[in-house]
Amino acid sequence: MGRRHDRLSELFFREISSALKNVNGLNSYGILTLTGVRLTSDIKDIDVYFSVLGSENDRIKSHKILEKATWGIRQTLKKRLRLKVIPNINFKFDFTPDEASKIEKLFSALHDEDSKE
Repeated sequence: MGRRHDRLSELFFREISSALKNVNGLNSYGILTLTGVRLTSDIKDIDVYFSVLGSENDRIKSHKILEKATWGIRQTLKKRLRLKVIPNINFKFDFTPDEASKIEKLFSALHDEDSKE
């Protein structure tokens, strides 16, 4: 994309992170971390990726809390940012940390097998 697009992505990431601090009960179900954003080229939609340190049930409950808080977050962004368009926010679970953990376990198992021989 362009430099403006990158700056807007970074701005939205910071502002959404800040707005989430005011959401009640968000870290009641595991530890939630925002991992990144993907802003569409027309700046009408933004995908916010998150991960949860906890169980599958914690992930589902956290996702529901995030979905319920979307309207309030958009209102906060409208007040804080002077932009014509505030994108629709879509929260999506980021499976990257889970996949990295699986790969790390595989490497550990291979290392243990090599050390036994």
